[in-house]
Amino acid sequence: MYNYEIKSKEEVINCLTSQEELKRIALTDKNSFVRGRAIRRITTESILKEIALNGIEPSEIELAVEKITDQDFLKKLVLKNSCTCVKCAAVSNITDEKFLKQVALYDEDGFARAAAIDAITDEVFIKEVALKDKDSGVIISAIVKISNEDLLLEIANKLSDEELIIEIIRKLSEEKIKQIKTNNWYIKAVCEDIINNQ
Repeated sequence: MYNYEIKSKEEVINCLTSQEELKRIALTDKNSFVRGRAIRRITTESILKEIALNGIEPSEIELAVEKITDQDFLKKLVLKNSCTCVKCAAVSNITDEKFLKQVALYDEDGFARAAAIDAITDEVFIKEVALKDKDSGVIISAIVKISNEDLLLEIANKLSDEELIIEIIRKLSEEKIKQIKTNNWYIKAVCEDIINNQ
């Protein structure tokens, strides 16, 4: 059944220009869809911060955080918020690579560590995280992020997870695969299989 109340609220929200009124709706309306629509229309950073701290549902807080640019505020959210989606939204807006490296190394949340990897540009550092982290999601994020084939091979030679090794070898150029010299029997077998099936 169609909910006319929600449709009329949506129309009202689309016409509103008052950021304070949108904030009131975002923080108090009974319906999460309506609150989300209001958050999408808010552009004032101080109001977005208030929603990030006082929002009702994590998905709504995430919507607000995705629009925040204040680096110090975002860093505090990462350090003090335990909700994965909120932490990841904050991490994805942080530009301080030094802070992101700390998140990648030490945050308890694997998704936050993976989000930090996505924002870091230092491939040598990313390789080190891939070699130290036990979370396969973080390792996969590192593999995806690294383009240097020598660094990828270094990771492959130190991993024991066969699926991750396959992902790395598949990422290498045909020329690089043919040049691989390793004592790792599994890497040799995967390379031979790829070469023979081309």
